[in-house]
Parts: sequence; structure tokens; C-alpha cells
Amino acid sequence: MIHKEKLVNLCLATLLKDFALVSPKIKLDKKEIFLHPIKAYEYFKANYELKDEILDTILHHHEHFDGTGYPNRLKGEEISEFARIISIIDMFYAIKSDNGMFNDSSEQFEYKINRMVSMFDTRILVYFFANAELFTLDSLVRLNNGDIAVVVENNCSNAFRPVVKIVRSNTYKLGEVLELQNHSELKITKLEYYVED
Repeated sequence: MIHKEKLVNLCLATLLKDFALVSPKIKLDKKEIFLHPIKAYEYFKANYELKDEILDTILHHHEHFDGTGYPNRLKGEEISEFARIISIIDMFYAIKSDNGMFNDSSEQFEYKINRMVSMFDTRILVYFFANAELFTLDSLVRLNNGDIAVVVENNCSNAFRPVVKIVRSNTYKLGEVLELQNHSELKITKLEYYVED
């Protein structure tokens, strides 16, 4: 279990990480956008007595576990634990808000997911997806075969392959429940907001 003080520090670091992008106290031109972690780190270090884990998180929040991030191309355990947690949460909400990602071909989608996974601490990623829902229960989704289904259960071992119930199909029976992990030919291509007649 995480100590309450650590949770407070994680929340504070999350709130402060993009300070240099929004504060008039730090001047950044468009060419310096990639320097915002350094600028925020330097500003807070000079002006406030923040704990090192907060400062390191501000500095590391765009670093990737595989060493492809910025500003210092840190790798693995060199990156603060809080920054590794925040990067997974940022990825999660980016996926949930980018409906276009699900519209990619199967190959593009799998490539993007595999590429993204290498950027994160898999130990934290596995724990995160065991405790988070990529698809909210009762979400309508379109499958790559054109069928419409509703998410009835999330899959802890693969968040992209939940259990769905068919609501419109030319292939399956109405109400049939499919565990997408057992149907490699099927994938979710987009979220639906209503079903047309």
C-alpha cells in the first residue's frame, strides 16, 4: 500500500508537471516546447522547497522507459517512479479520447499498441490495466466486421479485448456474448454513441 504522503506528492507532481506550458512566469517560445520539463523543474527548484520525488517527476514526465523520451533520454529505472506512473495514465486518457486510433487497420493498431507498450514500465502497466477500464461497461463499440456490441466485462489480461454482447450483427446471434480474446479475427474499431436503424 502506498503511504498517504506519497499519494499527495504524486498528485502534486501531476498538477505541476506542465506548469511551464501554462504559466506566464516562464517564457517559452514554440521552439522551446520540448524544454518545458527542464524549465518547470528549474523554476520550482529555485522558488519552492518541493521534495525531490516531485521535482524529479516534473523533470522526467516525458521520458520513456525504452529511452526514447525527452529531455534527457533516460531509460528504465533512471526515470522517477511517479513519472513512470503518470506516463501510463496520460497514455490511457489519450487512447480513450482518440477515437481515431481504433479506426486504424489491425496492423497499424497493433503496431501502435506494441510501440506504446515499450515506452512504459511493464510492471506498472500490468498493475494499472488490472485496475482500470479502457472501455467503460455498457459502451457501444463497432467491431471490424461491422457488428455493433456493448461491453459487458473488461479483460484484465488484455484491456483491448473485453467481453462484448452483440446488439446488431449479420454474423452472430442478437445477445450472443463474445470474449474478444478468444476471437483473434475480431477487434474493436471505434466507439459508437448510438445505433442507427
